[in-house]
Amino acid sequence: MHKALRGRKSVQLQAFFCLIIMLFVPMHSMAQETEMPSADCSEEAVHQDSDIECDLDLGENVGVSTIRYEFLRAGQNPGQDTVSALATGSTHTCGLLDNGSAMCWGLDNYGQLGDGGDAVTRNKPTSFVSLSEGETIKQIYAKQARTCVLLYDDSMSCWGFNEDGQSGDNSTNTYKSPSTKVQFPNNQRVVSVGMGVRHTCAILEDGALTCWGADSYGALGNGDSDSADKYTPQIIATPADR
Repeated sequence: MHKALRGRKSVQLQAFFCLIIMLFVPMHSMAQETEMPSADCSEEAVHQDSDIECDLDLGENVGVSTIRYEFLRAGQNPGQDTVSALATGSTHTCGLLDNGSAMCWGLDNYGQLGDGGDAVTRNKPTSFVSLSEGETIKQIYAKQARTCVLLYDDSMSCWGFNEDGQSGDNSTNTYKSPSTKVQFPNNQRVVSVGMGVRHTCAILEDGALTCWGADSYGALGNGDSDSADKYTPQIIATPADR
């Protein structure tokens, strides 16, 4: 069974690399070369339980170098779901899947990947954001070393860097997963979210504007002259309210 599977994968890989060669290798270069470029696949990796890693060496062709491809086994595709939205921080990226789960990768020095792990830097999406049972994500947002999600119940969770109260739960604790909720006035639902580097703002269902986190340069818009950090969302008076 494994031999047959490997044989099918080998034929598929050969066909794939022939296509790549036709696309990337100049025709005049192919005509001049007596040897075709070769694909070097890690033989021990070509089975169901591992990644398939291959190097296509085009170094002998003018203007082309080595192209690297990595094929993931079907079981590593998260439920065959597609990515419906992306959020990019300064050193990490998150993808929202169409089943309401999310995966983040990159630097995890403040737990911004949200998987509850031990600050492991991930160079590809291999772990899911750790949600409570029954929770699904509607939107995902990312900034410097922190991440927020808007859930389908219209509540909001933030985690990662929280030195200035960016998580909005009245603390400066560092969270490695969406384990707490932003404390909005009267438990109102969220309509829209905007993230700055060290502060966050949200529009609530009654149209109120709220901001929290660092108030550097008056970023929160609350009119305070002391620029004090706010650990929970503050109602911001807009011109129509004045």
